[in-house]
Amino acid sequence: MVAVSEAVRDEVCAFADLPHDRVLVLPNGVDLATLRPTPRTPAADAPLIIGFVGTVVAWQNLPELIAA
Repeated sequence: MVAVSEAVRDEVCAFADLPHDRVLVLPNGVDLATLRPTPRTPAADAPLIIGFVGTVVAWQNLPELIAA
């Protein structure tokens, strides 16, 4: 099992009743300290519009898409 942080490892171990030595902590390959948030723009504050192209059938799980 692989986790991206010790906190995630702790959650996985508690949930799956695993010993900590069975879960490898392998951090993300991106240095988050070098990333800067982009400035807010009017478009970022606009309402979100989501489109769907496909057949409206149960296995598409559209209620999950709407809830997200």
